[in-house]
Amino acid sequence: MLQITIMGLLVVSHVAAEDIKPDWKVLTDFTAQYEFDMKNVIAIASQTPNGMAIPFTSGTESGTIHADILGERLWIRSHGALTVAKPEKSSGRDCEYKDQCHFGEYCAGPFHDVPQPPDDGWQPPPQRVGSCKVCTAETDPWDCFTEGIPPQLLGSNVHGNGEFVFDGPGGFVEMRAHVVGVPGAMPMPFTEEFCVRVKFPQGLVPPPPAVDATIKQGLKAGFAQAMRHAPPHNDVTIDGESVSVFEGWCPAMQDRTYVGIRHNGAPFGAGFVPPKDGEWTPLIKFPSWKHGAGDIEGFPCNPSASTSAADLIANPQAALMLGVFDKLVATLSDTQPVD
Repeated sequence: MLQITIMGLLVVSHVAAEDIKPDWKVLTDFTAQYEFDMKNVIAIASQTPNGMAIPFTSGTESGTIHADILGERLWIRSHGALTVAKPEKSSGRDCEYKDQCHFGEYCAGPFHDVPQPPDDGWQPPPQRVGSCKVCTAETDPWDCFTEGIPPQLLGSNVHGNGEFVFDGPGGFVEMRAHVVGVPGAMPMPFTEEFCVRVKFPQGLVPPPPAVDATIKQGLKAGFAQAMRHAPPHNDVTIDGESVSVFEGWCPAMQDRTYVGIRHNGAPFGAGFVPPKDGEWTPLIKFPSWKHGAGDIEGFPCNPSASTSAADLIANPQAALMLGVFDKLVATLSDTQPVD
């Protein structure tokens, strides 16, 4: 969730054009709605030579971001759902290792020797080759090529909601989430819930003047430089708003990318398909971006939620959020004042 906020701000600081006049009040003190939809990315990835490169058949998230950057406060609320991919049948391709299989498969025996051609007079040993087969609930997770997802979750539908609050002056970070999974290969539905407040000492986060220096020194300077090297763009109307759309290229996806920026500098969206007929469904979209973060407060925890800091660190989603927070604090702490 927090990664989405950072991505949006990075887009603003690296893309520009003469008709975009950044309103720094709107960019540093705002409430924004966001929508995240993986369908176009999944469609592109499924057409790559290596087969399914993304472990989901669907994935959506939506929520609200309240950010007061100079006041060092952030509140994100979100709801998301995804379906974990599950191969319908084995590809049967030859393999030595699981990484040579498609997602959701493992390299299974019986193995047999395949002679290798001579290499500059040297005869390599034969290659031990098996075949790729679909993982099941009984497959050892270490043998399965599932990008770290347990085989029992293949084919599962997972949905949940969460909140993240960062309060620099108050000296705390709060996170809570509730996730429900509908079985794929699991014998029954599962739920997970946590709610934890992490306190940090005063002075760990720099004071507002230092954050203001970051804005002046980083974002504004980056925007000015980007204006001198802005790629070609088209001004289009999307959902009734005038948006500048920039076209680029993503080597990893081997496809074109499109980034939409409002004329006040606020991001509108980014994805792999262009707008069409006044509408757009990119990977991430900010349907609204308004000035003013509003009130940002903490929240109570349900009695059923885990409040253990150890459980929080063990939770992959929570650990990722804390990792982003650590990088954010480190970046702010390294900021030098502007003369």
